[in-house]
Amino acid sequence: MGLGGKYAEELLHRAGVEKGKKVKELDEHEQRMLVDALNEIDAEMRNPRFLIYIRDGEVIPSIIRLRKLEESGYRWVEVQEFNEAIKLSYEYQERMRHFEEARKPIEEEMHRLRKTIAEKEYVIQQISEKAKQLEEKINSLSQNAGVVESIRLTALQGEGSKSYGDVNLVEVNERERKFTVDIRGFALNLALDTSTWRQLGSMYDELKTIRNTINKLQGERSSLLTKLRELEDRLTRIRPDIHAAVQERVSLTVEGGFKRVRRFITSEGLEVVAGKDASSNIALIRRHMNHDDLVFHAEIRGSPVAILKQGLKAGEASIEETAQFTACYSRAWREGLSSATVYYVKTEQVSLSPPPGQFLPKGSFMVYGRRNYLTAELTLAVSIERHERRVRAVTIPKLTAEKLGIRYVEIKPGNLNAAEAAKRIIEFFKLDIPKEVEEKLTNVLASMIPYGRCHVIMKEKNILN
Repeated sequence: MGLGGKYAEELLHRAGVEKGKKVKELDEHEQRMLVDALNEIDAEMRNPRFLIYIRDGEVIPSIIRLRKLEESGYRWVEVQEFNEAIKLSYEYQERMRHFEEARKPIEEEMHRLRKTIAEKEYVIQQISEKAKQLEEKINSLSQNAGVVESIRLTALQGEGSKSYGDVNLVEVNERERKFTVDIRGFALNLALDTSTWRQLGSMYDELKTIRNTINKLQGERSSLLTKLRELEDRLTRIRPDIHAAVQERVSLTVEGGFKRVRRFITSEGLEVVAGKDASSNIALIRRHMNHDDLVFHAEIRGSPVAILKQGLKAGEASIEETAQFTACYSRAWREGLSSATVYYVKTEQVSLSPPPGQFLPKGSFMVYGRRNYLTAELTLAVSIERHERRVRAVTIPKLTAEKLGIRYVEIKPGNLNAAEAAKRIIEFFKLDIPKEVEEKLTNVLASMIPYGRCHVIMKEKNILN
């Protein structure tokens, strides 16, 4: 089929056909799905988008959406030119190589810190359990210290009762000089030759030491966690971000510039797509028309086909704006006309097949039935907006700009060179942009001016043609 590996895999994915299946094993349904998917991909390739897919350091440039990769967790970004996509892919891979070299020692240190933190947490857990047991021992003994002392004294003399209420003498170990008492089921092993009060004081001292040790260990653990978070942040900062790379390199986003088709959004929020030549006109009719759209064309040879999406639901404003856009990019602009007649029809009235026995020239199409005519003034609005590191330039119908209330420069048919007009328009907007971005913006704006010439009108100042 002539498709490269990634596009061939995308074809199989969209068709739902297993990769290892032989052609002779395909049933009729699978063959039909392959043909449909191939036509879909072919249509997208005729109107290419310049995309970069990224996942785990892998970078894949593409001219169409790759659903297989998207469903596998790849992110994607769009750039202006395919050469830029290739260059960004290479630069990103280089950044990833340097990142891998810098990452290893950082991750080794992070592993060591995690291990040390785990060890600290284990020790804290063990000591905390010991402190809890000692605290219970102190509480039981302090509440019954007098009784326990009486038992200790009688045990020294080898006489006396073995039970004092809830406190019972369990055992006397003469060899180790220890005795054990039971206080409501809690056993205490105490020294026979040391007073109960002194032993209680020693227990308090031990508990204080243990608590100080726990506090120290918790402080050390907190410091280690801070260092670990700093390393994690450092790793995040040095990890290449393809989106950041695009922001650094692709500082200019232009709607309609250097694209196979022109687009704009009407004041009512509806999308308009227009061809640039006979080939893209036919491509629009073949692949972009839906049953609820309207199709526009100027009554002059050399007109773009414009499709108003969801046009059957459109108001008068969207229809007039689409007609103006169609007229401006028709040959009427080159002829220096001030207005042009534009008609629109339903999609069901448009056909790429000639009547029986007739021939349809390349790039032509048939329109059947009643046409709706409008007279459209040839005037466009050029607007430029700055958003952080992005500059957005558009050419839209003047009718649209007026309804949206945006700042714009008006252009009409004239004899001023497009490059010079673009420079003057950029000067008008007083953009604080680098020289290289201004040069790129000039080229893009010049490409958006119909037939490379115009007359520029800005508020109270005209730039003579």
